[in-house]
Amino acid sequence: MSGLRKSKTNQLFRDVYHRATPAAALVFSLGIMADHYRNLIAWQKTKTLALNVYRCTRRFPKDEIYGLTSQMRRASVSVPSNIAEGKGRYSHKDFVHFLYQARGSLLELETQLSIAHDLEYIEQPAFESLESETEELGRILNGLINRFQVSTHSQVSNPTC
Repeated sequence: MSGLRKSKTNQLFRDVYHRATPAAALVFSLGIMADHYRNLIAWQKTKTLALNVYRCTRRFPKDEIYGLTSQMRRASVSVPSNIAEGKGRYSHKDFVHFLYQARGSLLELETQLSIAHDLEYIEQPAFESLESETEELGRILNGLINRFQVSTHSQVSNPTC
């Protein structure tokens, strides 16, 4: 495919992506059309989550700066960072490995959010919003993992494809 035609095709997919149904947007995020980690919905949403966690933890007690605040911020930043690093690798197997790391960090963050809520550092509406984000992102990451595990298995069983 020529460079100009590929560019127009990519623009078409981006245009469709911005108007897409959730299912079509997920297909785009699965990497089927995405050629850069910044195009992945999973990365975009996890980056937004990290920003929201930073905003939320600003209100935590100062004595938590090296405790729960730091842990939550690290875990939240780890999720999009692992997605980006995995997307930059040369195989689906490596990408899946980093998606598992991202999912682990997301689960860490869910636990830390629950603890922060129990300690009354996070008000109920903010907690519910962040919890909802983490649940959605868990589903998205699981979808990516399943998509690329299937791809990895099919590559191994049928190397000529």
